[in-house]
Formats: sequence, structure tokens, C-alpha cells
Amino acid sequence: MRDLPSSNNVFQLFETVEGEIISDRFYGGGLNTGRPARDGAFLNSWTQTQFFVGDVNVTVPNGGTPFLFPTVAPWDRVDVASALMPAAVNAPGLAVSLQPARPQSTWTRIVDVSGSGGGLVARPSTTVAPPIEALRTATHVGMFVSGPVSPRVGLMADVEWAGAAQADRAGVSQTDGRARSVFAHLVVTPNASNEVRTVGWIQRTEVPFAPATAAGRPLADQTTFTHVQTTWERRATSPVTWRVFGAYSQADGSRSGSFPAAFTIERLLVGPVSLLVDSGDRTDRQWSAGARIVAAHTTHTVLAGVDVGRASARLSPGYAGAIGETVDGTNARVWQYTNSGADSQRHATTVTAFVSDRIGLGAGRSLELGVGYDGVTGAADGAATGISWQSVLPRVSLRWKQGASSHFTWIAGYRRSADRLTLDTLAVGDPAAPTAGVSKWTSQGVGALVVRVGPGTGGNPAFSAIDPSLARPMTDEIVAGIEAQLTPNIRGRITGVAKQVRNLFDLVDIGAPASSYTTFIVVDGRPEADGGDVPLTFYSRLPSTYGADRYLLATRTSQSSATAAALVLNSEASLKRLTLMFNATTSITDGPAASRGFRADENNLGSLGEMSIDPNAASFARGRLFYDRAFTIKLSAVYRLPYDITFGAIARYQDGQPFSRVTVAPGATTTLGANQGTEFVRAYPAGDARFMYTGTLDVRLQKRVTTGTKAVVLFVDAYNLANMGNEVEERVVTGGLTFRDITAIQPPLAVHVGLRVHF
Repeated sequence: MRDLPSSNNVFQLFETVEGEIISDRFYGGGLNTGRPARDGAFLNSWTQTQFFVGDVNVTVPNGGTPFLFPTVAPWDRVDVASALMPAAVNAPGLAVSLQPARPQSTWTRIVDVSGSGGGLVARPSTTVAPPIEALRTATHVGMFVSGPVSPRVGLMADVEWAGAAQADRAGVSQTDGRARSVFAHLVVTPNASNEVRTVGWIQRTEVPFAPATAAGRPLADQTTFTHVQTTWERRATSPVTWRVFGAYSQADGSRSGSFPAAFTIERLLVGPVSLLVDSGDRTDRQWSAGARIVAAHTTHTVLAGVDVGRASARLSPGYAGAIGETVDGTNARVWQYTNSGADSQRHATTVTAFVSDRIGLGAGRSLELGVGYDGVTGAADGAATGISWQSVLPRVSLRWKQGASSHFTWIAGYRRSADRLTLDTLAVGDPAAPTAGVSKWTSQGVGALVVRVGPGTGGNPAFSAIDPSLARPMTDEIVAGIEAQLTPNIRGRITGVAKQVRNLFDLVDIGAPASSYTTFIVVDGRPEADGGDVPLTFYSRLPSTYGADRYLLATRTSQSSATAAALVLNSEASLKRLTLMFNATTSITDGPAASRGFRADENNLGSLGEMSIDPNAASFARGRLFYDRAFTIKLSAVYRLPYDITFGAIARYQDGQPFSRVTVAPGATTTLGANQGTEFVRAYPAGDARFMYTGTLDVRLQKRVTTGTKAVVLFVDAYNLANMGNEVEERVVTGGLTFRDITAIQPPLAVHVGLRVHF
């Protein structure tokens, strides 16, 4: 990993190296320092992505991102899985396992310094639209030490500081991103049969606070992370080995200043208003303990394990104030938010267990049978109902080598996984969660209240609740493929993956269902080459139902499943001077999007969106989702030249982000329009069109100079070396010649220069 251009964070490598992974952010050159990505693969929601350090799950309780922002230096390797995961991992879509580097046998010390800014950051190659984000300056300083403290004690430690300044698409400076961390891995080996490993990690990050950025006020989201875990492993001389472990993680977050009492956002650019009411002040805690045992006997290898854990979140009262919503520049609604004034307390307890038996059937042939149990119970303090799920999860896989001397092995398998309960789901029915009254907003001013929204109860448990019979989303997957070990140093694999997610849930407005609306037709004026005029149905709220809203988090009764199919190619080669990794995918998904829009929190499964609240959001809701990029090709290589010169490169191609054309209708001023204000609907199925492809080439050239036991490495990194200015967003609104006008391009070339000293 040190030989590749990585911006000193693992998310950059996920974004550019792993074919299955799609990120919602750019990280090249230090962009988004300290801000975790919402990464996903194929079908499942980013909220279900899980991160592990060894055996320990370090995913934050609200889901999808790790407790800490992972830098590169502390890890021996990073394992990524998107299908047929090990029996110990219950993740429906994407699992990332970080394995800490072990202390080395002799002391190694590395100091790493790099930076960028000024003339090292290029101007965009086109002026047709601004970059979605642009780097201004970046700095990184790190120190890595590893070695023996005593004959039986070893220590690896890493201290890092990174900072970056960047501008948004309007050229406005964002709050600087910073990440400061201390990581230590202590390994104690009292004898040949026992080993105790302890990981400690403290980190402080500062990143732009997204709701404040939308409000035009650059505030920082400041978070302090703490994590500690210990593993005792018994490697006995008998066929049975075991290990036990325990861990504790905590994240304390706050914002750097006060939020405005009133502001206005553009719905098509920012997304649903409900995503902007996070106070920024919260504390997440998580502890876990578990055990693993492996018993090997002739043709059987049995692996069993159990984990128990508890996660909790304390959230300060959410936003209180008025948010004006415009749709394509036209006044639509005013959301007047209130809160209870009390902290929200949410918690969940989990118990998991599994057992698997790998049965040897001959050289290169095995059958693995396994079953897991996953139970979780969670609630918000004071809520009338919570969630309790108990799931049995079978797994079977087969490896079949064609012959003892064959280069080819067939693989196949089936697995069932269950969604993790995220604590943000428990906001529904939480008496301390925010509520709002939504009024129509016209040129004459703010009108009468039209809609009441949660997710809180506003003091009325009947207003917002969780269905006691809420089913757990489950994923079934089938995998089949072939592995080829052409030489000891060249291997590849082609895998077909099919997935289905069942029991999708959503927030339903049972007080104002679709029958509470009348309809009218608007013609979407498309050019003849694009299919011509299409009549679209809009829904207008009946005044007699204003304020009658009541919400229930329930299992969908329609569109309750989603499917995906993918073909994945992975190959690796390690030759005399060249190390090469090639990943490519082709995929298609079909599922209901949570909300209108093309972003990761809209065109996505698993979010508490608007699909079952506003019938205008249900039109053409099913289609290709955010993480479906149809085709990706990612190639990474390291070539070792003479004279201690190393060249590393990462080339990335991925198809554009799926989107839907939308048509806007004004609020009711005559007989045509929506009573609730300006509205918009999709003009065709979700994700039925795409933005342009993303293409980047990142390179690292480094020269090592050695003197005795010391060495100095000079390196230069270039991110987006070709300074490609491909579009990443377009105008998606029907209207004249502006539809599909480019609104943002990928970040321009940024060059880093650095120095690494080994001593």
C-alpha cells in the first residue's frame, strides 16, 4: 500500500482500486480528509456496510461507516468482501476487515511528510462547469515505529496528522478537514502457545458539518474517537485452537458554532430537508466480547464463535428553526422544526453465534456447511415500541478443483444474511426526536400548515411509531465461478453473484395515504429523439387532510424486495519487477429508491425516505440504484525500476452515476398545481439514465537513497494525472435546452511532493 498513491487514507484505495466498491466522495490528493465515505457494492445500502479490526466490529451504531477514519500505515492488509463472506461476518453487502501490522523483529522507524497547494493544484481542464470539489492545500505528517520492547513483547505505533483545505462547486471555502490519530498495537507472547494482542486507537477529526454547509454557514463537525480491543489467542499443540476478545469504542461529536435560526435550501441540489436537522452533538458507544474456536480433525475443520455486544447513542436536541425549501428555484414549502429539549437515548443489544464445518473431499476439494444465529433488540428511551429480531442464517459453499494438477477450481455457494439494526432507525417513535410543521410557501408568503412530519412523536405516541411486527430485511445470495492459478504468482477469478433483498421497510404516512390526494396531469416535453411528450401524474394534497399525518415504520406491502446480478473479475500477478492487480465488474440492480434524487441517501435502499410518505415520490421509484455502475475497470500496478526507483499507478474507469429526469409542477395557483406547493416527479424509472463515466489515473514515483541503516525516499504523487474534467453531475430537470447541462465535473489534477525517512 505504501507504493501506491493513497492520500494516506484507506478510503482512497477503496474508491480507486476495488472494482466492487463505489464511493460517494472523491479522496484524491487529500480531498475530504477525515470524512468517512458512504461506500457500497452492487445492491445493498451503504448503511449496511460493516468494518472490522480483526474480529471486532467497529462500525458506528448509526451504520455504514467506521468509528475511526482509517489511515494506511497501521495495517498489514485490508480484506474486502462483497459476497459469500465468512461465517463469522453477517454483512449483506460489503465488509471491510482491517488487519493491524504486527511488531517487527528489529526496530523500524519511519517519518513521512508530504504536501500540496498553490501551483501543485491544476486549474480544471474545462470551464463548462466547476469541479464538484477542488483541493487548495493539503499536508500530511506521520511517524511509524515498530520493533521488540523485550524478547516477548513487541510494539507497533503510528502517529499521524493530516489537514486539507478545499472549496465547493461554487468556489466557496469549506471548513478545513483534519485528522489526528495515535494508533498502537502491543503484542505479548508469554510462551509458544499463548499470545495477547492489544490495539489502542485515539483520533480527532474536524470536517465540514453538512447541514451547516447547506445553510451557507461553514461550521466544523468535531469528533473524538477512542477504541481499544484485546485478543487472547491460545495456539495449542492439539488440533484445537481458540481465542477470546473484547472491545470498547466511543465517538463524541459536536459542531463548532451555532446554527442559523432560518435558512433556505434547494431540494434538487441538497436532498430531502429531513436530512438537515441533525444537531451534530452526539455520543456513540459500543462494547463487544466474543470467542472463536477452531477444531481440526482429519477431513473436518470446525469453526465456531459467539459474540455479544451493546451499542448506544445519545443525541442532543435536534435543529429548531425554519427551513425554506425551493424546487428548481421556485418557493415550495417552509419546514418549521421543533424539538423536545431533551436528549435522545437509543440503544441495541446483539447476540450472534455460528458454527461451520469444512469437509475435505480430496486435494483442492472441500464442502463447507454452516449456520448462524443473529439476534438484536433495540429501542429509544420512552418509545412505545422498539425492534426485536431473531434470525437463523444458513451458509454453504463448495470448492472443486478439476484435478490434482489442474490450474482451475470451481466455486459455488449460497448464503443468507440479515440487516444490522442501525440506531438512527429507532428515531421513529422516539419522543425526543425532532418534529416539524410544513407549510406551503408562495410569493405571497407562508400559508397554512399542510403536513406534520416526524420522526419524533411530538408528545403523541400515536403520531409516530414502529410496527411491532416489523420484519427484518434479509438478503439471499448465490455465487458461482471459477478460480485459475496459472502459476504460483499469477491467479484470477471470475465470479457470478445474484442477490435478493426481502422485507424492505419504509416510513408510511397512514394518516394521509394516497387516497388523501387528487391527481392532475403534466406533459413532460421531451424531444422526439428522446421519446416525445409523456403525460405524468402529479398528486395534490386535499385541504381536508391537512395536518392529519401519522407515521408507521412498517414492512413494505408493495415493492418489498430488490434484486441484483453481477459478474466480477479479480486477478493478481507478482512478477520479477511488477506487481499487478486488475478488477472489473458488470452489474445490474432493480429496486425501489427511498427518495427522489440521485445521491447515496436518496437513490438507495435502507433509508427512511419519502417513498411511502409522498405519492409523488413513488412514481417510477423502482430502477437502478446508486451503487449500480453497470461497468467498472480498476487497475493498480507497482513497477520496481533499477536504481531503487519505484513507479506505482492506479487507473480507474467506472460508469456514470444513475439518475432520473424529473419534471417540476408549480404549486396550485389555478386549477393546475399541487396544493402542498411546488412538486416534482420522475419522468422515467429511477436510474434509467447515467451521468458521464468517471476516469482517473493516479501515480506515485519515488526514489530511495540508502546510507548504511538509514534510507531517504523522495516521492511525487499525481492525482488525476491527465486532468480529466469528466462530468459527475448534470441538470436533471425537464426544460428547454438546459436538460443534461453539466453542473459539476470531477476534481482537477493535484500533485503532492513528499519525503520519507527510514532509520
